Amino acid sequence: MRALGGGIAGGLLAGAAVGTAEALGGWLHAHGIGELPALAWALVAYGAVGGALGLGAGLAAALVGGEGFPVAFAGVGTALGLAFARFRIVRDVFLERLPQGPGPLLVQAGAAVIAGGLAVVVWRALGGAETRGRVFTRPGRTGVGVLLLAVVWGGASRLVPVAQYPPPPARPAAPAGAPNVVLIVVDTLRADHLSCYGYTGIRTPHIDRLAGDGLRYANTFSQASWTRPSIATILSGLYPSSHGAIHKADILPDRVDTLAENLQRFGYRTVGFADNANISPAFNFQQGFDEYRYLAPTFFFLANEPAAQLALYSGLRLIRERFLSHRVDVHHYYQPAEVVTAEVTAWLAHGAERQPFFLFIHYMDAHDPYMVHPFNGEGYARVANPNPPPAVAERYRQLYDGGIAYLDEHVGALFDTLRARNLYDRSLVALTADHGEEFQEHGGW
Repeated sequence: MRALGGGIAGGLLAGAAVGTAEALGGWLHAHGIGELPALAWALVAYGAVGGALGLGAGLAAALVGGEGFPVAFAGVGTALGLAFARFRIVRDVFLERLPQGPGPLLVQAGAAVIAGGLAVVVWRALGGAETRGRVFTRPGRTGVGVLLLAVVWGGASRLVPVAQYPPPPARPAAPAGAPNVVLIVVDTLRADHLSCYGYTGIRTPHIDRLAGDGLRYANTFSQASWTRPSIATILSGLYPSSHGAIHKADILPDRVDTLAENLQRFGYRTVGFADNANISPAFNFQQGFDEYRYLAPTFFFLANEPAAQLALYSGLRLIRERFLSHRVDVHHYYQPAEVVTAEVTAWLAHGAERQPFFLFIHYMDAHDPYMVHPFNGEGYARVANPNPPPAVAERYRQLYDGGIAYLDEHVGALFDTLRARNLYDRSLVALTADHGEEFQEHGGW
């Protein structure tokens, strides 16, 4: 029994340590204004997983008459540390696509050998800890200690005042007659799925009317195949190689002069509504905005935005969506167009009094998961099936079209609000996308 208890304690302590390290490291690299590290979530979640793995290590130690704590602490810590490091490198450096060939496998094998050697050193250094009755080898006391740390951090975090954006810089009066600027970016929207570009699968009357009221560009070119570098280009006018927000861990540097910052200098009030974590304040996309609202999804497992960036959250989410979930709730992925439009409409009710303004609005409804509309819980998320068979391409395309039609309805409601407030004709309204989507047209997704 001592080996089992020691194994649980060792795994719990190792898991809590790895979780703390990842939470602090991720926060130090990038975080939004006033955002604190997800230490409470990391301590509890990583500690619980580590304790479960430690139980197995303790059982193995008991069967051979050894100590559970050293084996579990060294083994679980090494396993979780390797898993965390691999996740970060694959996601943040290689954009979830490891290079082909034996090189990556050899590097991973080498890293495992080195980590295994370090684990042996730690295991030997901790030998005899259970026999000496160290407090941290007892699962009850270790669990209470980890939980107490999580509670203290969680409570202290709530006492920290809500951070406020710094006051906007002094700016001159805007030029007389300067129009409002409304920039709408629809994530993953293909131009060839809009009826104003000749598509017959669905009708998009509200976007069509916008095109008819102004200019419709026949050719535009996205500068990246995913959100962060593409929208950074849209907001800065720089190629990704110049602005630097290319990889998953990259932030938009302060040195980049954004459209919002330039319009501030000309007397504009600047407001943004972001619906994708990739352009949240954690990645510095709020720069130049007097107000920037990230419309966060409803996270799983009682997590928040910093916790959702952790490797364990991604792993647990994958297991839940692939094996345990029978319904897909769009709010777990993003806020649907109805919510985004309602938020913008509420701002217009008071914010439009000060003009001119620059309004950046981001919608996600063309993005996966591809949902049945009206929402009924049926949807297909790529996190659950990253590489689905080609046979489902037509079904996904139909649901993609349904998301665009739903989006068009609520963008139309936004346009109606602008017209009702006499803002539509006094505003420069631009609608574009950050990138498109593939449904096996080129043999992939």
